[in-house]
Amino acid sequence: MAPKILVEGELLELYGSGFAEQKADLTNGFAGYAGTIHKANAMKERIGENPLIVKATVAVNVTDVVISREDAIEIANALKSYDFFKERRVVIVVN
Repeated sequence: MAPKILVEGELLELYGSGFAEQKADLTNGFAGYAGTIHKANAMKERIGENPLIVKATVAVNVTDVVISREDAIEIANALKSYDFFKERRVVIVVN
């Protein structure tokens, strides 16, 4: 199952199975998962030293999360300098 990151309002898909290279899919999977933000931050190999942290406004279905429009803009701006989605540098904290 591939998680999706959706933008609130029209539920526009910002991230999902169509946003990565096949090589990254095999190496990293679509996303990493952690039970706490502390454990997520410890996944340095996946997320690096300075990860962008965004809090979901709601979970949808079993795998998808919805984020605010403001956070979607912040992600879009960050993607201009480094396409972390393409390389599947995503961790979802579930609790």
